[in-house]
Amino acid sequence: MRICFGTNVLVGAFPARGLCADLLRLVLREHSLLTPGVLGPDRLPAGPSQITDAHLLALAVDHGGSLVTLDRRLRADLVAGGAAALEVLDGV
Repeated sequence: MRICFGTNVLVGAFPARGLCADLLRLVLREHSLLTPGVLGPDRLPAGPSQITDAHLLALAVDHGGSLVTLDRRLRADLVAGGAAALEVLDGV
């Protein structure tokens, strides 16, 4: 089953305990978030900015594309197949 939460649920799950955090933990126990194998209990973003990064990278992987960025902090390991779909450019 594919589960796709809105950004407000994902962002709300990290800074505090509560319904969003409980819901995210429940879903990650039995399902994959975004697409199969993309985010799971072994690949959790550290915070809200990494959620956006993982989502964009997951979209690139799903559609056979690449995510091109200047951000060297983007973690390709958050997404299954992310390393092959990530291209980090040198700063201009």
